[in-house]
Amino acid sequence: MFNQKTKNAIRIVTFLADNQELNKKCGATKIATKIGVSQPFTSKILQDLARHNIITSTKGRGGGFYISETNQKKTIIDLISVFEDHMQIYECILGLPQCTDENPCVLHHIYKDFKMEIGAFLKKNIGKIIPKN
Repeated sequence: MFNQKTKNAIRIVTFLADNQELNKKCGATKIATKIGVSQPFTSKILQDLARHNIITSTKGRGGGFYISETNQKKTIIDLISVFEDHMQIYECILGLPQCTDENPCVLHHIYKDFKMEIGAFLKKNIGKIIPKN
């Protein structure tokens, strides 16, 4: 459903959320090792996420990447939108351009409820999916 950058970005944010205390920094190399993705690819994704304020970064000694309180207010859709041109989840599951309630494809009514549930989840703030320590 998502491209590789998006999948890895979700893994990165989840890693930072699961393994770091609020405002505690983590380096790109450690993140890359823990999620099993090359360091250069991870670094590029981290830069993109920081540029779009999905995560925060600081440079220099003691620097790294982390999730701030402000970042927690971003939605999962905000994260996905950094790497995706449009949200495929809202499109017809069969890829038909004119699939609507009035002109449904054969799977429209089955997929519609699922699509709405996924959409509601993606609109949640990142902070709502971060486990509370």
